[in-house]
Amino acid sequence: MPTHNGVRGNPVLIHRTLFPELMRLSGDVGAREILRGRADVCTVECGPEVLIDIDTASDLARILNMVNTNSQ
Repeated sequence: MPTHNGVRGNPVLIHRTLFPELMRLSGDVGAREILRGRADVCTVECGPEVLIDIDTASDLARILNMVNTNSQ
């Protein structure tokens, strides 16, 4: 699980043995419920970009706009 300054980020890599549990999730829960408390989860300190969460087309447009604005 990528983290930045102790904050969990994305994307989380999940072993295929957990896929059946993931498929049983419903709503906007995410894998957090499955991963919470597991001893076999490891974290990797990364840059701040792992904190960017893109779920919708408007999220993507907002991030692309920020990137384009900052690169000029």
